[in-house]
Amino acid sequence: MKIPIILLFNQAIIQRGKAMKVESRIISSISYDEDYKTLEITFHRTGQYQYYDVPKDVWDRFSKSPSKGEFFHQEIKKRFNWQKVVE
Repeated sequence: MKIPIILLFNQAIIQRGKAMKVESRIISSISYDEDYKTLEITFHRTGQYQYYDVPKDVWDRFSKSPSKGEFFHQEIKKRFNWQKVVE
């Protein structure tokens, strides 16, 4: 079985497929790579995005947040560089 990978800035490679499904009106799943501090969010309507240089404490709070959409808008959206994942 092949594991999909994504090339980040032509340097770091992370494995995908470890996503955590979430209950949210806008987000379907989230995952985090601690080595590369990369957060991946899959939105119901627009697909997957990666957010870079996300500290682990932000991930910890996000993954435990009762409202993923609200946390995303307040703490992640305009704070971190991002890129849409193209497969």
